[in-house]
Amino acid sequence: MLINAEILKQFDNFHLVVDYIDSTGKNIHMDEVLPNEYCYEWNICKTKSQKEKADPIFKNWNDKSVFKNYNIKRISKGRVFDYMIREMDKNLSDMIFSYEIPKKFFCDIETQITEKLDPLNPTGMVETISLVSGVNVWLFGLKPIEDSDVKYIQDNINKYFLKYNETYKVKYKQFEDEKEMIYYFFFKLVPKIPFITGWNFVDFDWTYLVSRARILGLNIDKAF
Repeated sequence: MLINAEILKQFDNFHLVVDYIDSTGKNIHMDEVLPNEYCYEWNICKTKSQKEKADPIFKNWNDKSVFKNYNIKRISKGRVFDYMIREMDKNLSDMIFSYEIPKKFFCDIETQITEKLDPLNPTGMVETISLVSGVNVWLFGLKPIEDSDVKYIQDNINKYFLKYNETYKVKYKQFEDEKEMIYYFFFKLVPKIPFITGWNFVDFDWTYLVSRARILGLNIDKAF
Protein backbone atom coordinates (compact mmCIF):
# COMPACT_ATOMS: atom_id res chain seq x y z
CA MET A 1 0.00 0.00 0.00
CA LEU A 2 1.48 3.32 -1.08
CA ILE A 3 1.97 5.94 1.65
CA ASN A 4 3.95 8.58 -0.21
CA ALA A 5 6.07 8.96 -3.33
CA GLU A 6 8.16 11.81 -4.70
CA ILE A 7 11.22 12.47 -6.83
CA LEU A 8 13.79 14.78 -5.26
CA LYS A 9 16.88 16.43 -6.73
CA GLN A 10 20.00 15.57 -4.73
CA PHE A 11 23.17 17.08 -6.14
CA ASP A 12 23.27 15.96 -9.79
CA ASN A 13 20.78 13.11 -9.47
CA PHE A 14 17.05 12.68 -9.13
CA HIS A 15 16.05 10.26 -6.35
CA LEU A 16 12.80 8.31 -6.25
CA VAL A 17 11.71 8.26 -2.60
CA VAL A 18 8.83 5.94 -1.76
CA ASP A 19 7.23 4.77 1.48
CA TYR A 20 4.83 1.85 1.35
CA ILE A 21 3.39 -1.02 3.38
CA ASP A 22 4.60 -4.46 2.30
CA SER A 23 2.79 -7.81 2.53
CA THR A 24 3.98 -8.33 6.13
CA GLY A 25 2.49 -5.02 7.27
CA LYS A 26 5.87 -3.29 7.64
CA ASN A 27 6.60 0.25 6.55
CA ILE A 28 9.25 0.15 3.78
CA HIS A 29 11.32 3.21 2.90
CA MET A 30 12.90 3.18 -0.56
CA ASP A 31 15.38 5.72 -1.91
CA GLU A 32 16.83 5.03 -5.36
CA VAL A 33 18.66 7.10 -7.96
CA LEU A 34 16.40 7.49 -10.98
CA PRO A 35 18.16 6.67 -14.28
CA ASN A 36 18.58 9.72 -16.53
CA GLU A 37 16.34 8.23 -19.23
CA TYR A 38 13.36 8.59 -16.86
CA CYS A 39 14.15 12.10 -15.63
CA TYR A 40 11.81 14.17 -17.77
CA GLU A 41 8.49 16.00 -17.81
CA TRP A 42 5.77 15.84 -20.41
CA ASN A 43 5.41 19.28 -22.06
CA ILE A 44 3.14 20.52 -24.83
CA CYS A 45 4.84 20.98 -28.18
CA LYS A 46 4.88 24.68 -29.06
CA THR A 47 7.91 25.29 -31.24
CA LYS A 48 8.93 23.58 -34.46
CA SER A 49 11.86 21.80 -32.76
CA GLN A 50 9.55 20.55 -30.02
CA LYS A 51 7.04 19.27 -32.54
CA GLU A 52 9.83 17.30 -34.18
CA LYS A 53 10.31 15.55 -30.82
CA ALA A 54 6.59 14.86 -30.37
CA ASP A 55 5.80 11.49 -28.86
CA PRO A 56 4.20 9.19 -31.46
CA ILE A 57 1.78 7.67 -28.92
CA PHE A 58 0.93 10.04 -26.10
CA LYS A 59 -1.13 13.24 -26.24
CA ASN A 60 -2.28 15.56 -23.50
CA TRP A 61 -5.87 15.71 -22.19
CA ASN A 62 -7.13 17.87 -25.11
CA ASP A 63 -5.27 15.93 -27.79
CA LYS A 64 -2.26 18.20 -28.14
CA SER A 65 1.15 16.75 -28.99
CA VAL A 66 3.65 16.38 -26.15
CA PHE A 67 7.38 15.72 -25.89
CA LYS A 68 9.79 14.58 -23.18
CA ASN A 69 11.57 17.57 -21.70
CA TYR A 70 14.82 16.51 -20.00
CA ASN A 71 15.94 20.07 -19.23
CA ILE A 72 14.21 20.28 -15.86
CA LYS A 73 15.01 21.21 -12.24
CA ARG A 74 12.16 19.31 -10.59
CA ILE A 75 9.72 16.51 -11.35
CA SER A 76 6.00 16.89 -10.72
CA LYS A 77 3.80 14.54 -8.71
CA GLY A 78 1.97 13.55 -11.87
CA ARG A 79 5.20 12.47 -13.52
CA VAL A 80 6.13 10.49 -10.39
CA PHE A 81 3.02 8.34 -10.75
CA ASP A 82 3.45 8.18 -14.51
CA TYR A 83 6.87 6.62 -13.94
CA MET A 84 5.71 4.26 -11.21
CA ILE A 85 2.76 2.95 -13.22
CA ARG A 86 4.32 2.69 -16.69
CA GLU A 87 8.09 2.45 -16.36
CA MET A 88 8.99 1.04 -12.96
CA ASP A 89 9.71 -2.68 -12.59
CA LYS A 90 6.25 -4.28 -12.69
CA ASN A 91 6.80 -6.57 -9.71
CA LEU A 92 7.89 -3.64 -7.56
CA SER A 93 5.08 -1.45 -8.84
CA ASP A 94 2.49 -4.14 -8.11
CA MET A 95 3.88 -4.52 -4.58
CA ILE A 96 3.76 -0.79 -3.89
CA PHE A 97 0.21 -0.33 -5.23
CA SER A 98 -1.20 -3.54 -3.74
CA TYR A 99 -3.70 -3.18 -0.90
CA GLU A 100 -1.94 -4.16 2.31
CA ILE A 101 -2.95 -3.50 5.90
CA PRO A 102 -0.23 -1.89 8.05
CA LYS A 103 0.87 -3.75 11.15
CA LYS A 104 -0.95 -2.06 14.03
CA PHE A 105 0.55 -1.21 17.41
CA PHE A 106 -1.63 -0.22 20.37
CA CYS A 107 -0.05 2.02 22.97
CA ASP A 108 -0.93 2.98 26.53
CA ILE A 109 0.95 4.88 29.23
CA GLU A 110 0.72 5.16 33.00
CA THR A 111 1.79 8.37 34.72
CA GLN A 112 2.25 9.74 38.19
CA ILE A 113 -1.03 10.96 39.63
CA THR A 114 -1.01 14.73 40.00
CA GLU A 115 -3.62 17.30 40.94
CA LYS A 116 -4.16 18.31 37.32
CA LEU A 117 -3.54 15.78 34.56
CA ASP A 118 -2.83 18.07 31.60
CA PRO A 119 -1.13 16.32 28.61
CA LEU A 120 -0.02 19.69 27.20
CA ASN A 121 1.71 20.66 30.44
CA PRO A 122 2.34 17.41 32.32
CA THR A 123 3.93 17.58 35.76
CA GLY A 124 3.87 13.86 36.55
CA MET A 125 6.49 11.61 35.01
CA VAL A 126 5.65 8.71 32.71
CA GLU A 127 6.13 5.53 34.73
CA THR A 128 5.26 2.85 32.16
CA ILE A 129 4.69 2.54 28.41
CA SER A 130 3.03 -0.51 26.90
CA LEU A 131 2.83 -1.62 23.28
CA VAL A 132 0.72 -4.45 21.88
CA SER A 133 0.87 -5.83 18.34
CA GLY A 134 -0.79 -9.12 17.50
CA VAL A 135 -0.01 -11.45 20.40
CA ASN A 136 3.14 -9.60 21.45
CA VAL A 137 3.12 -7.32 24.50
CA TRP A 138 6.05 -5.06 25.38
CA LEU A 139 6.14 -3.33 28.75
CA PHE A 140 8.63 -0.55 29.49
CA GLY A 141 9.08 0.78 32.99
CA LEU A 142 11.35 2.29 35.61
CA LYS A 143 11.10 -0.34 38.33
CA PRO A 144 12.84 -3.74 38.35
CA ILE A 145 10.49 -6.68 37.79
CA GLU A 146 11.39 -10.31 38.35
CA ASP A 147 10.89 -12.85 35.58
CA SER A 148 8.30 -14.53 37.80
CA ASP A 149 6.31 -11.28 37.90
CA VAL A 150 6.42 -10.99 34.11
CA LYS A 151 5.18 -14.58 33.88
CA TYR A 152 2.41 -13.76 36.36
CA ILE A 153 1.28 -10.85 34.15
CA GLN A 154 1.45 -13.03 31.03
CA ASP A 155 -0.50 -15.89 32.66
CA ASN A 156 -3.27 -13.55 33.79
CA ILE A 157 -3.56 -11.96 30.36
CA ASN A 158 -3.81 -15.38 28.72
CA LYS A 159 -6.34 -16.52 31.32
CA TYR A 160 -8.55 -13.54 30.45
CA PHE A 161 -8.26 -14.12 26.69
CA LEU A 162 -8.56 -17.90 26.87
CA LYS A 163 -12.06 -17.83 25.39
CA TYR A 164 -10.68 -16.02 22.32
CA ASN A 165 -8.03 -18.69 21.69
CA GLU A 166 -5.23 -16.13 21.92
CA THR A 167 -1.88 -16.72 23.63
CA TYR A 168 0.08 -13.56 24.41
CA LYS A 169 3.81 -13.21 24.99
CA VAL A 170 4.93 -10.52 27.44
CA LYS A 171 8.38 -8.91 27.57
CA TYR A 172 9.56 -6.28 30.05
CA LYS A 173 12.39 -3.78 29.68
CA GLN A 174 13.59 -1.60 32.56
CA PHE A 175 15.12 1.86 32.16
CA GLU A 176 17.27 3.92 34.52
CA ASP A 177 15.04 6.96 34.27
CA GLU A 178 12.09 8.49 32.42
CA LYS A 179 14.26 10.36 29.90
CA GLU A 180 15.99 7.14 28.79
CA MET A 181 12.63 5.37 28.40
CA ILE A 182 11.02 8.16 26.37
CA TYR A 183 14.16 8.47 24.23
CA TYR A 184 13.98 4.74 23.48
CA PHE A 185 10.29 5.03 22.59
CA PHE A 186 10.67 7.92 20.13
CA PHE A 187 14.10 7.21 18.66
CA LYS A 188 14.25 3.39 18.61
CA LEU A 189 10.63 2.22 18.34
CA VAL A 190 8.37 4.82 16.72
CA PRO A 191 10.41 5.11 13.45
CA LYS A 192 9.86 1.37 12.93
CA ILE A 193 6.13 1.39 13.71
CA PRO A 194 3.90 1.81 10.62
CA PHE A 195 0.67 2.46 12.54
CA ILE A 196 0.22 3.36 16.21
CA THR A 197 -3.06 3.95 18.01
CA GLY A 198 -4.87 3.37 21.29
CA TRP A 199 -7.75 4.54 23.48
CA ASN A 200 -7.72 8.38 23.37
CA PHE A 201 -4.14 7.95 22.17
CA VAL A 202 -3.65 11.17 20.18
CA ASP A 203 -5.34 13.52 22.64
CA PHE A 204 -3.74 12.07 25.75
CA ASP A 205 -0.95 9.43 25.51
CA TRP A 206 0.86 10.79 22.43
CA THR A 207 0.46 14.41 23.51
CA TYR A 208 1.67 13.56 27.03
CA LEU A 209 4.74 11.72 25.73
CA VAL A 210 5.63 14.55 23.34
CA SER A 211 5.22 17.12 26.12
CA ARG A 212 7.34 15.11 28.58
CA ALA A 213 10.03 14.69 25.91
CA ARG A 214 10.13 18.46 25.48
CA ILE A 215 10.33 19.04 29.25
CA LEU A 216 13.18 16.53 29.51
CA GLY A 217 15.12 18.26 26.73
CA LEU A 218 14.60 15.69 23.98
CA ASN A 219 14.26 16.98 20.41
CA ILE A 220 12.07 14.25 18.95
CA ASP A 221 12.05 15.94 15.52
CA LYS A 222 15.45 14.30 15.00
CA ALA A 223 13.87 10.86 15.48
CA PHE A 224 11.89 10.96 12.23
